[in-house]
Amino acid sequence: MTSADVQAEPPATSTEPEPGPSGEQPGGPGPSARPALGWAPYGLALLLFAGYAAGSLVRAAHVQTAAYDLGIFAQAVRAYAHFQAPMVPIKGPGFNLLGDHFSPGLAVLAPAWWIWSDPRVLLVAQAALLAGSAVPITRLASRRLGTGPGLAIGLAYGLSWGLQGAVVFDFHEIALAVPLLAAAMVALADRRWWPAVWWAAPVVLVKEDLGITLAAIGGYLLLRGRWRPGLTALSLGAGAFLVSTLVIIPRLDHLYHTYRYWGVVTHGPANTGGAPGLGDLWGLLTGMPHQVVTPVGKLGLVAWVFGITCFLALRSPLALIAVPTLLWRLVSSNPLYWSTGQVHYNAILMPIVFVALVDALTSFRAAAAGRAAGGRSDRWLPAAVRLAPLAVLAVAVVTLPRFSLADIARADLGGRTEHQRAAIELAGRIPSGARVSASNYLVPLLVGRCDVVLFPDVHNRPIDYLLVDSANLDGVPGNAALQVPAFAALPSRGFTPIADRDGIILYRPPR
Repeated sequence: MTSADVQAEPPATSTEPEPGPSGEQPGGPGPSARPALGWAPYGLALLLFAGYAAGSLVRAAHVQTAAYDLGIFAQAVRAYAHFQAPMVPIKGPGFNLLGDHFSPGLAVLAPAWWIWSDPRVLLVAQAALLAGSAVPITRLASRRLGTGPGLAIGLAYGLSWGLQGAVVFDFHEIALAVPLLAAAMVALADRRWWPAVWWAAPVVLVKEDLGITLAAIGGYLLLRGRWRPGLTALSLGAGAFLVSTLVIIPRLDHLYHTYRYWGVVTHGPANTGGAPGLGDLWGLLTGMPHQVVTPVGKLGLVAWVFGITCFLALRSPLALIAVPTLLWRLVSSNPLYWSTGQVHYNAILMPIVFVALVDALTSFRAAAAGRAAGGRSDRWLPAAVRLAPLAVLAVAVVTLPRFSLADIARADLGGRTEHQRAAIELAGRIPSGARVSASNYLVPLLVGRCDVVLFPDVHNRPIDYLLVDSANLDGVPGNAALQVPAFAALPSRGFTPIADRDGIILYRPPR
């Protein structure tokens, strides 16, 4: 289809007025009143980037990153940088990351690894991606509402708890999708239907479940009577999800030959559950009303997602695009999927709700202008539109102390604990290129220059060094019931300690 075809597309079932040449909606500022944005949105993005990067790098400097997930993605990107399949020894021998999640989009970060072969480069890249997503949202809000309110909404978006949770959660591939969805949502708000589809389409290469988000965009377009772009997005999204979960991932999963996360929605066995059958789908559908509210804490996710916009986003039909993502998370029994804490899952919802917020405020402004033109006095509506950006910014600032940017102000940027210094010093003794088994939080200190597996390695792969945090023998990859006996057995297995500082112990394996 050519650009002329797109321009000539008839309004079909919709009779709503189209935006003007500059993209303004009815009731928004006309072309002559369009604010001169200049570099303000980019300056805001630069400020956010500095905050995100500083927060992430401070955590790395204080040994607060981990193998899960920074180490995992570092090994995958390192492999891509060497033009290899994304094998991840941290997850097990012969583990192809594409057999866990379909995320070939990670390959675009390979050039960053060429520049700086260190896992921290992923933290910087994530900061740039998340901060960059604020630009289209800030520009949209400024065009519609004015420069001041637009910058307030852009800053509120950048400080939103969903993005902050992603910054604190090491690195995750979802960062690649956030700027794409921001651009797609802005295109939808401006009624540029085909650009919205093309901006959103690459998210299927970021993570398999984002095919559902693309399909949701297609569904929204169909509701607007835009059949060709709607069917395109719906078929691409649904098709990508089905092909990746039913064909690609099972073929690359060398252990179970299935998509490991079907149990999230079918409540089947973890890792080994097969694709849902008709009975599973029927049970999911009939049980959904109960599952989405049980336990009651799940409702907190919905309140937080829309509460960040003072619930104004719910007045825009664009908010419907968030529903499928919310539903699959709410029907899960895994608390992480409906967490509002330091997790990455909420980041992709932030562009949706903030663009819906701007769209809702535009509608309120148009309604106020219409009433004024009709000779009806209505003071509260214009006042509400003016105050809403400040209210949303206030909510973002109030919730900020839960997350990373507030930690920067409290952190001793130069100081480390004795335990952290010990970890860095002993990791530095290990030569580059060595094969190492290490505790979860010690892996990022080594993964950029060594071949690393986790302690304890139940596969007993050959190693040159073992670095263990004896003060932290719980959590990933196994709890204390697994790690404590493995640590206690090291002397009997012939491991020799060659350095011990504040509970961080460096061993040589038996020869």
